[in-house]
Amino acid sequence: RIEIEAGDLGEVRLADATRGSGTCQRISYDRPTPHLRLLGPGLVDVPQTLLRKSPTATGKPLEITWAGALDLDLVDVPDPKKPGKKSTQPAVHRAILTGGAKIDDPTFQLSGDTLDVLIANTTDATNPQALEHLLATGNVTVKSIRAAAKNGEPASTVLPPDGINGQRLELLTAASDDPNAKAPVPSRLLVDGDVLCVGGDDGIQF
Repeated sequence: RIEIEAGDLGEVRLADATRGSGTCQRISYDRPTPHLRLLGPGLVDVPQTLLRKSPTATGKPLEITWAGALDLDLVDVPDPKKPGKKSTQPAVHRAILTGGAKIDDPTFQLSGDTLDVLIANTTDATNPQALEHLLATGNVTVKSIRAAAKNGEPASTVLPPDGINGQRLELLTAASDDPNAKAPVPSRLLVDGDVLCVGGDDGIQF
């Protein structure tokens, strides 16, 4: 077991040339489990080069923030590029963010008191990981950022976002109809608790 605390430095800093960077107050790593806990307040930036799986991809990184803790359950997985061998680095199987959790991407924003994300490891060389299940609880907000030009508007125009607010949001996935696809695809979106659906300037409340 490895424990790293910020102490007088104020924060623990993480950095990886390809996977991104981050900060938190304390890191606990239990290899036998394996489990990684990052105590907040914390922040992780994931570069677009990793998300898009392209070394030339540009743009604002995906930003993940939390006030309480980020718990990561890790698993050993096969190396998709080397059949028959395991990857040298464990992959994230489940991530739980607590306390003011937020995921901020140039195209969407998701926030809630708690975010519980299950990741499928597909063994696909081009798409080794995919979302399997998402559960957000407590003051949940989802926004889809629309920046595309419409009706002659300049390309830089940021249009009013589409979004959903609620107290609980669950995204379910299922196997793809494509027999060659290894990654699950979204199948159902369930939202309850003071639900407000927003489209442009209008809103519908339930």
